[in-house]
Amino acid sequence: MRILFITPAENEFKREKEGFFDALGKLISEIKKGHEDFDAEILDISGFNIDRTTVGDVRTKLESLGHPVSGFDAIHTFSVLPFIYGVYFQNFIIYSLKSAFLDEIPEGIKVLNGICLDFDKFEPEPFYSFYFYHINNQKIYEKRPWGWWKTLIISDGYKIKQFYVAPRQKLSLQTHEYRSEIWVIASGSGEITIGDSVVKAKKGDIFTIERKTMHRASGGEKGMTIAEIQLGDYLGEDDIKRIEDIYGRN
Repeated sequence: MRILFITPAENEFKREKEGFFDALGKLISEIKKGHEDFDAEILDISGFNIDRTTVGDVRTKLESLGHPVSGFDAIHTFSVLPFIYGVYFQNFIIYSLKSAFLDEIPEGIKVLNGICLDFDKFEPEPFYSFYFYHINNQKIYEKRPWGWWKTLIISDGYKIKQFYVAPRQKLSLQTHEYRSEIWVIASGSGEITIGDSVVKAKKGDIFTIERKTMHRASGGEKGMTIAEIQLGDYLGEDDIKRIEDIYGRN
């Protein structure tokens, strides 16, 4: 899990700077002690005035990271910067704005693909749990060894996703404990496994996968794109039991 923290800009601080950096540094250090999978970097924009920041300023600051912003699982921001320059920040965003720094989120700022977190109310372990849950269950895009998936709609009781299975690649043979799925072949062709049945699949075919039923998709010569409708009370990405996987994943 990799988090990019973005500090407030100079004119966004409502508290003493050093106290903020001390608290953030302590939080990161404490989470790392308990979780080897946790890594974090800080994008320090405390020298910026958010009202006078330019595209060039943002681009130069991001280049100072040394690697793409897309490599982070999420951004935890204390600034409105990612919402003003959204083209550079396509990650899942956790924001601590109004509750910790700004009196209110500026008019016209739209918070999409994100969730609010009150920075003052959590200790390190709840922070980690918060990050893990929301990154795992509200992420909207991820590359996989077999291709990629992206979430189109997240709502109560259902989720709509799209995924692409590359030529001659395949998902793990898997089951879900809490959800059923409907697969619509949007383009390409391949094979679909449901239970003991393996059938050829082409554009327009529809498959229903009941909860706890083994299933898998395999891409044909040109790959296969599938529209997936998930139905259930819990739709987290961690609801997966892999029975067999050619990439060696558990």
